[in-house]
Amino acid sequence: MYLPFMSHFRCGSWPLLFLLLTTLGCQQVDTEAAEEAFTQGRQQLEAGQTAAAIASFTQAIETDSSRADYYNARGVSYFETGQYEQAQADYSQAIRLDPENYKPYYNRGRAYIAQQRYPLAIQSFDAALQRDSTIHEIWNNRGVAHHLNGDYPKAIADFTHSLSLAPRNNIAHYNRGKLYYLTEDFASAKEDFDSTLSANPNYPDALYARGLARLAMNEESGCDDVRRSVQLGYDKVDPEVREACGADHP
Repeated sequence: MYLPFMSHFRCGSWPLLFLLLTTLGCQQVDTEAAEEAFTQGRQQLEAGQTAAAIASFTQAIETDSSRADYYNARGVSYFETGQYEQAQADYSQAIRLDPENYKPYYNRGRAYIAQQRYPLAIQSFDAALQRDSTIHEIWNNRGVAHHLNGDYPKAIADFTHSLSLAPRNNIAHYNRGKLYYLTEDFASAKEDFDSTLSANPNYPDALYARGLARLAMNEESGCDDVRRSVQLGYDKVDPEVREACGADHP
């Protein structure tokens, strides 16, 4: 039995400060004032004060426009507020100023995903991986872009490589499990969801996903997972699955 599946995939996220570039350089401008504004912006961004952070990073850029890390940081702030075009523009400027740093390519790829510009996202992730192929999050996010672009085999390959770099990466397990489900490899899907749930037994999305995989293999225990996901607040249960499993809202 092949059951309907939700389309949401997880890109994952890193702590905001990890996304910020830290390259320093010699400048013939008021570096102290620029750095002070930049530091203030980082603190504001970490505190969730994104509008204030954008203003501080803009001040830093106006004082010293040669710093890639300033543009990248403002791009992160724009991304956090859903201003994806502005974020993409800042990441592109950071790349022009520091073309060998993988981080703005990675960040720009995430912005392109948010804009549903999947081929461009893949190109940005390709460029990031050319500069550092050891970052498992890049592989995971390129896998998401490949999936959304309709290329399931490449998506599975990227999630698998992400897991080779970080075997306990639950996001990649979850994402790959959903691709296995969509390609009707239900046993492999269940195995990936098992791995996700071993680290977070109360993750409702993974419980529901494993429930569907089990039901597709005619395992009655699938309904147990579905009902448990509903108890934990999962609200995207397919009506047919809900009726078959008697999974009512808590």
